[in-house]
Amino acid sequence: MIWVFAVVVVGLIAVLAELLLSYQKRASDLRTKQDPFRRRIRAHATAMQDAMGGIQGVATEQIADFTTELQALAKRAEELREELLRLERQVFGEGGAAAAEKEDVIEDGDEDAGKVDAEDTPEDKIREAQDFIRAEVDGHRLSLQRDVEVVRRTLSLLESKLRRAPAVGEKKN
Repeated sequence: MIWVFAVVVVGLIAVLAELLLSYQKRASDLRTKQDPFRRRIRAHATAMQDAMGGIQGVATEQIADFTTELQALAKRAEELREELLRLERQVFGEGGAAAAEKEDVIEDGDEDAGKVDAEDTPEDKIREAQDFIRAEVDGHRLSLQRDVEVVRRTLSLLESKLRRAPAVGEKKN
């Protein structure tokens, strides 16, 4: 009876030793296969960081360009508004020079000189011009502001991904 028990114990020890050797071999194989993959992952992480740096540089340059262009357009819009106000003053006659100009325009022999179209009053034309100028200037300015916001959001997303990328690469080492 003891011999049977001893044979079974020796057999179990032999099976356990065989399993242990098998698992050690598999672990060794996995370690040797992991190294090339880890090198590739590190290379890709480095390439991504370099690409992110390039994208970040281009984005900051574009933000600077958009900001400069936005400032120039804002300055131009202010100049156009001032010019529009000056033209309104001339048309509506808020000064002696404007009244003299109106008298010079009307000629004595012209029959239609005093007639004004009901559809085309100077006020309507000025309002149309103001609306058009404001739409053009403000539309372009708003478009640039939206572009700047999109670039900033994209840049912040890329920065957050870049911050997370090294942390992920370091955990697996």
